[in-house]
Amino acid sequence: MPSPPPRTARPDFRVGGDLLARHDRIVAQARAGGHEIAFIGDSITEGWAGAGKEAWERTWALRHAINCGIGGDRTQHVLGRLEHGLLDALGAPNNHIRHIVLLIGTNNSADDSADHIALGVKAITDALHERLPEARVTLMAVFPRGRWPNPLRDTIASLNTRLAQLAAMHPDYVRLLDINGLYLTPRGEIPRELMPDSLHLSAAGYQIWSEDLEAAAR
Repeated sequence: MPSPPPRTARPDFRVGGDLLARHDRIVAQARAGGHEIAFIGDSITEGWAGAGKEAWERTWALRHAINCGIGGDRTQHVLGRLEHGLLDALGAPNNHIRHIVLLIGTNNSADDSADHIALGVKAITDALHERLPEARVTLMAVFPRGRWPNPLRDTIASLNTRLAQLAAMHPDYVRLLDINGLYLTPRGEIPRELMPDSLHLSAAGYQIWSEDLEAAAR
């Protein structure tokens, strides 16, 4: 009998606190239609509505994007939300999703191996491709976090190697975008003006992401 997939690749639908209400709002927004780009991820993606709002309004709102990020999500939680209505809403006939931006995995990095996180990311890209076969996934390399050196950086570096391999295996619908060098000094430090807490982006950090993502999406 084959071994079950790791927890990172099994859907886990979080509903505590206001999470269910937040999820339902995103699904309702997706069902309203008119979307062409979907951003999926954790608090860094959700932050397009905060520190990244100006960059979002200047570029991605005009391109009919929807922000599906929820803080604290891990790979298994994204799978859970896709399974509980989000994927069907994005795939509704009144949407035309042709581009998906996926950034996920940093919240797994303290507890899960790079191999297991990569399996979770693969499960997400597989689910997206099955339901939205015309959409191309821009898979973001997970951003650096914390001071250098630290074990999370090592896990993330190993994970990003595996994400590059995943993209290379499916070049018809997945491509990796690695802009991590733009968030690091030559000594491996994260400038506070880009990530004030060495994890979440500032407005300047989102502008960097937006510009490079826009160039890649042309």
